Amino acid sequence: MTQNAQANLNNRQAAQLAALLRATGATLRAIADQLNQSGYRTRHGKAFHPMGVQRLLRQSSRPFTRDIIAIYIINSTSADSWRERLSLARG
Repeated sequence: MTQNAQANLNNRQAAQLAALLRATGATLRAIADQLNQSGYRTRHGKAFHPMGVQRLLRQSSRPFTRDIIAIYIINSTSADSWRERLSLARG
């Protein structure tokens, strides 16, 4: 039995990881590879492919995900550029 992608906890976690990786500049293929290596699967139990990652990113627009991205960017950059990157992450 499959669940709606939004109701599936693993799918929501995969979406958050995918958004974080995308914000750091990872390609869709690299994100799919990372999700698969981390043990995430689609709601149908299949491996992720770049097109599936693109759909996952398009369908997940959560403020929480943007907050995680902003925190990551702040922690990984110098103090001079964090404000600019934070405004980009908040979009």
